[in-house]
Amino acid sequence: MVNQFLAVTGASVSVRKQLQTWNAKIIDYLREYFNSDFQQVRGTLFGDAIAKIAYLTETAIAQPDSFRGVVDLQGRLQAAAIVEVETDCLRVDIFTNAPWNVILNQPETMKGAATSLVESLVNESKSKGFSGRIKLYSLVRATQFYTKIGFVETDVPGEMELTNVAAEIFLNRQLRFRKTGNETS
Repeated sequence: MVNQFLAVTGASVSVRKQLQTWNAKIIDYLREYFNSDFQQVRGTLFGDAIAKIAYLTETAIAQPDSFRGVVDLQGRLQAAAIVEVETDCLRVDIFTNAPWNVILNQPETMKGAATSLVESLVNESKSKGFSGRIKLYSLVRATQFYTKIGFVETDVPGEMELTNVAAEIFLNRQLRFRKTGNETS
């Protein structure tokens, strides 16, 4: 099985246009699924995504070099992050899926984008000499996703870390998945 996503570094003009598309989709989904009632999305994954996408868009424009993402084979942005390079790891400032990947049962949904973005970040961390280490602060609703990948909580409340050992295990699991198509192999 071939990876269906390609890594993107930097908020190019194309990326910024796609972030505008994300913001337009948010408005469409608010109308279609929530009767334009923003109160209905508070405390949901979609509500989290709205806030994260707004911050991500602002930061990508102000600091384009901090943007990371993955696009599908048609070039459509599917997941994105803002990262900072620290002295011993990559620090993820914000991490989110495209809006159609957080609204369940969407015909546009593309599974695996967030995991592929983590894989890309682990490879970047390795290339910078950090052995795959990544740190981030997780919303409670996202903790399960990060834990499944191999992140562990640190002594700092809300902070999670993917250690170098866990990063290698994760990369090997991703490689096996691509070869077999089976997540548990």
